[in-house]
Amino acid sequence: MAQPPPSLVTARLRLRPVRPTMAAELHTLLGHPEVQRHLLKGGELTREWVNQEIRESMARFQARKPGIWVLEPLEGGAPIGLGGYRDFHDPPELQLVLALAPTFWHEGLATEAGRALLTVGFGWGRLRRVVAEAHRPDLRAHRFLERLGMRRSRSRRKGGDPEVVRFVLTRKEAKAAEGEQATRH
Repeated sequence: MAQPPPSLVTARLRLRPVRPTMAAELHTLLGHPEVQRHLLKGGELTREWVNQEIRESMARFQARKPGIWVLEPLEGGAPIGLGGYRDFHDPPELQLVLALAPTFWHEGLATEAGRALLTVGFGWGRLRRVVAEAHRPDLRAHRFLERLGMRRSRSRRKGGDPEVVRFVLTRKEAKAAEGEQATRH
């Protein structure tokens, strides 16, 4: 039997594996225009899309691959975001994703959650590398990925979309960065 995905705790957040009972809250969260603008890039957010993402995440967890976690304040309350890994492209490639309600932007919560997701991806998820993509004009997303230690890998064009910038972090690079931080403290 597969080991269940872990819940994660950071200084200010609890990250729990997404479940079908969370669909309505996630649909509301992801339906915010600012979140949609960054996450879906013009795609339509439907309740069925949210349900499909939850099913795919649960299937990845069942196969002992990282899926999607819901971000909640440590002191409790409604979800304020989600993050984790989902497949993009054909053939599928697992990529890091993160969405946070705009009222919680600029507080360092995305970076805090992103670091926890990298740790679980390299640890429990046994990933050798983590990939993320951001549209070239979205410099805020670029800075966020760079704060996580990810480096620009290459750019590519996807259909009629703006150019996409690819970021990568290998397990070896993440371990080296951890070692550097440990020696500084």
